[in-house]
Amino acid sequence: MPAHLHAAPGCNQKSGCPCSTTTCAHPACLKGGPLLDCQEMLDGRFYCFHRDYDGTDVLPDDFKPSASPKTETYEKWVARFTGRNPNTLMAARWNAIKLIHAFARRTNAPAMPKIRRRDVELGLRLRVESPGDICQGDRNLCAPAALLTSYCSADPVGYVKYVIGVYEYGYGFIGKIKVAPCSDFLQEAPPKSSGMIPPVDWIALGGLRNSENKLLDYRADSWFEGFRGGTSFEQLKDWFDRAGFTKVKAEEFKSPSIIEVARVNDLLEARYQVILSVSNNLVTENFASEGKQDHAVVLRSRIEVGNDAPNYSVKFTVSSGGQWNTPVPSSEGKGVLSFTAFRRNFFGYIAGKF
Repeated sequence: MPAHLHAAPGCNQKSGCPCSTTTCAHPACLKGGPLLDCQEMLDGRFYCFHRDYDGTDVLPDDFKPSASPKTETYEKWVARFTGRNPNTLMAARWNAIKLIHAFARRTNAPAMPKIRRRDVELGLRLRVESPGDICQGDRNLCAPAALLTSYCSADPVGYVKYVIGVYEYGYGFIGKIKVAPCSDFLQEAPPKSSGMIPPVDWIALGGLRNSENKLLDYRADSWFEGFRGGTSFEQLKDWFDRAGFTKVKAEEFKSPSIIEVARVNDLLEARYQVILSVSNNLVTENFASEGKQDHAVVLRSRIEVGNDAPNYSVKFTVSSGGQWNTPVPSSEGKGVLSFTAFRRNFFGYIAGKF
């Protein structure tokens, strides 16, 4: 793994971009190519690695960094919502990164030749850092995105193995779900549009949808893409079970009350991963309309209901559309989400532990 240690300060550059003299105070980093990570350790030094770093101070693969608690926001969040030990999560994350580096160095011909290995590598790296970056673009793949966001949060190694398997060999596993897209899917490039889905997410999300469709292939140029890409509530629950989540609970309703909201909040606080089945109206803030059950999001905070009669305004945060923390309503303050409007656009939940 092309990693090295350097003194403070850390590299002030986005992951995936090369360091420059304006973003980094360490000459060795300037020749390392795209920055992949720079983590502060307990002794104040920084554990830093670039995709092409080949300096004389490259650390051995068995080096075990000890990250500072103040930089562990990802691990703390996952530990809170999965109940797993933060130290175990840290080890899983570094193991996932090692798999990504080994993958980047291989030169074997992939099963998906229209997608560049480097795009997959950088996409995996960013999603291990922040699973909420998983994004369906303008594709009707919100249910696979919600599943894979939850799965990557709980098991980053399993997620990386799954994506690499589909890309290199044409099949991979999400727990007990064997994903083996058809040959036509493997041989085509990701769809290109204004809301383009990232290549790594096309492999993970599109591959799952294609593999699970029994009659109609899901493809980049799918006829009636929205219909072929859709996922029912029952199928998403089945995926949750087969992906390895335990104590899975699911409930659909037409007109939820404060009791159902409290039940969801209790599950979240009990460290369940929770997916909400909602109307896209909640994300687009079309609160005046009665929505249909057409979107899935990962719940990131309690659903708070205010005492401000007669609205009893609702606020919560979700992971949706590649945004880790999407407030509903948005921080721009486009409107108030009353509890009545919320009830018209909230249809159920699926929750489980990993």
